[in-house]
Amino acid sequence: MKKHNPSQLFYKVYIILFSIGILSLFFIEKGDMVILINGFNNPFSDLFFKYVTYIGDGILFVPLILGLVFIRYSFAIMGTIIAVSHGLLLSLLKKIIFKGEPRPTAYFEDTSMLHFVEGVKVHTSNSFPSGHTATAFAFCLFLTFLVNRKSWSSIFLVLALLAGYSRIYLLQHFYMDVVVGGFIGTLVTIITWKLFEIKNIPDWMNKKLKLNNS
Repeated sequence: MKKHNPSQLFYKVYIILFSIGILSLFFIEKGDMVILINGFNNPFSDLFFKYVTYIGDGILFVPLILGLVFIRYSFAIMGTIIAVSHGLLLSLLKKIIFKGEPRPTAYFEDTSMLHFVEGVKVHTSNSFPSGHTATAFAFCLFLTFLVNRKSWSSIFLVLALLAGYSRIYLLQHFYMDVVVGGFIGTLVTIITWKLFEIKNIPDWMNKKLKLNNS
């Protein structure tokens, strides 16, 4: 029987999304995808994407890592490495290399055609890449590895994609910001997981925290 690769679905879908992103650079203007996605708005989508975007909030790693301490130390350490390393990489790109890159609301001269969701603070700079999307893909792919069930892989992928889509819908990022963000989150998670797979880790890492001796 063929062994299930938890990240295989992420690989395939990401290649498709990246290909669309590259092709779009030649055929459509930078902001066209934002106008298209943001234009399909309605009250339900406003409410839905306003909250689904929090899948990309890095704070979600905190309870996950704390919970993993009671399952296996190595999992908690991996989660910490993924959270910290992708966060540092994003800071380097957003705040140093691509510092000040305009977001959609600063890019468009006329914002009257854009739909703003009530209660959402829209940022104007440091657009590239999308930090929320990177975190969503890192978090969801890490969960995919942990659960290691084919049926759950699709669910986690959909959640990551929805978080990425929400960043465009909410006027926070351009399509390529989201694509590159997803790539960063995916790559960091895969590298971290694979390193722990091929490396002989100390025995204590395979243990877990016990609340009592019973």
